[in-house]
Amino acid sequence: MLFARALMHEPALVVLLDPTAGVDVGARADLYDLLRAAAAKGTAALLGSSDFEEVAAVCNRVLVVRDGAVQAELSGDDVRMDRLFAEAHAAGGHHLERHGAHGRGA
Repeated sequence: MLFARALMHEPALVVLLDPTAGVDVGARADLYDLLRAAAAKGTAALLGSSDFEEVAAVCNRVLVVRDGAVQAELSGDDVRMDRLFAEAHAAGGHHLERHGAHGRGA
């Protein structure tokens, strides 16, 4: 897996945009595990995703962005599907970006 090879170098930052688009369920779980392991070693991750399930599964801080501006920020236990949907709906959009140094559950 290309992503695993990139993480072997222990980068300070990884930037991912819809990293699991078109990926099967098993590969998706593997990618999340790799991301969490990298975060536990200190790699920061910036994840851009429109997949609320993905965001809730791996993120510990979420910025809801619309028209180039942050509309809401969620962190810790507030990063849940219901809150993501509510904030995205309130903002009139659904684009989410993740900022933070650790994946959720890491």
